[in-house]
Amino acid sequence: MIKKEYKRAVDGGIIEIPLWNNFGYAYAKRIDGTKHPELEGLIDLIRVFNYWAKKPLENLSLLASKPILNTYLVAGLPPTITKKQWKVIGKAAILSEDLAPVLLKRRFDDDDPWFLTENGHKKMALPADRSWEDYEQYAYQGTGNIEIRLTLKILELEGLDPKDHIDVTDQRIKWMIK
Repeated sequence: MIKKEYKRAVDGGIIEIPLWNNFGYAYAKRIDGTKHPELEGLIDLIRVFNYWAKKPLENLSLLASKPILNTYLVAGLPPTITKKQWKVIGKAAILSEDLAPVLLKRRFDDDDPWFLTENGHKKMALPADRSWEDYEQYAYQGTGNIEIRLTLKILELEGLDPKDHIDVTDQRIKWMIK
């Protein structure tokens, strides 16, 4: 992976995502589903690496050995990048695992029941051995929502209490705290 800043979202682009409350940065690879028929047209998919840093990452090759923490279908990615809220800081090859079917948790209205979709199309029942908490991805997450979700996930993985690092009374995140 070579560090190079891009002005727009690119297929295979490595995206630097600022975490909530200046907690640091997470990193993801963007997959443009319109260029990969296996993804059935999912437009902006990001695969977030299980890695975060307090300061912007200088050596992108470090990400190559990191597993994927989560996959999101993103709403609002192009303007978030062109406004430089998120930065495309490099590019990586698209791997076969990047093109695996994506299971998404979805519902159309708050009163509707949840269901799973594969690549956003086929309705599927929840497997008997799984719970809805196993499916953190939703259809089309907003970029700000992803920043908050990633911050909370990283705090959980690090064994840190969110109350010590972010304002848990903030209405934008209060509902996400377990």
